[in-house]
Amino acid sequence: MKTSHFSLTDVGLRRQNNEDSVLVDERLGLFLLADGMGGHNAGETASRLAVTSIQKFFEEYENASEEVIDQLQPFPHELPLPGKKLIYTIIRANTIVTESADLASEYRGMGTTIVALLVSHDSIFAAHVGDSRIYLRRKGEFSQITEDHSVFFEELKKGFLTREQLDQLPFKNRLTRALGHMGKAKVDMKVVPPHKGDVFLLCSDGLTDMVDDDAIGEIISQHQDDLEECAHVLVESAKAHGGADNISVVLLRVDEP
Repeated sequence: MKTSHFSLTDVGLRRQNNEDSVLVDERLGLFLLADGMGGHNAGETASRLAVTSIQKFFEEYENASEEVIDQLQPFPHELPLPGKKLIYTIIRANTIVTESADLASEYRGMGTTIVALLVSHDSIFAAHVGDSRIYLRRKGEFSQITEDHSVFFEELKKGFLTREQLDQLPFKNRLTRALGHMGKAKVDMKVVPPHKGDVFLLCSDGLTDMVDDDAIGEIISQHQDDLEECAHVLVESAKAHGGADNISVVLLRVDEP
């Protein structure tokens, strides 16, 4: 599969430090974005630990057989081996972040979201924990392919409250899943068959809290031939709307499936 990519992270307009981390490993076909949380520099530490740990563990198990991986962790039988490896490396990263938080009082309670794409042979594997998002633009349609692990979206799925009612909840943005401070990691995974021209966007909520989905989709539509320009326009749009948080984006385009 032939792809193009570009990533960008920006501190935004109101924060003093950047708690987002992005990592791209072309050889492994691994694209990662994490949005950390915690006092002092804990969020920055958590997100950096998450992405570097996933990369490290993926390298460690890159050539492991399906039999070996299945002995490490129960997986759905139908999930292809690369997807199993990606889930396992995220679970291992959760352990690293959690144990690191226990070693230093200033890091206690730190955590991070994670979104990941793995390009492998004829499939793209999309995994996430938390409320950072993955979007896909395909043949003119733009949609979110992850579901936020937050109080707002968990309650919205139940159908008992409207969006307007949920907007009034004081803890609507509280995460229901994250790496590092919520115990065992539960990773959501999708397998996406690639189509020529597909554009994937990984992003932190520093983008999506400032710019709505329609506007993000329109920016990608206008600039998908130049991913570097597209990334800069997305970040600048978030800053033009307030830039209240760190803003990070990873763009991946499928040039040849």
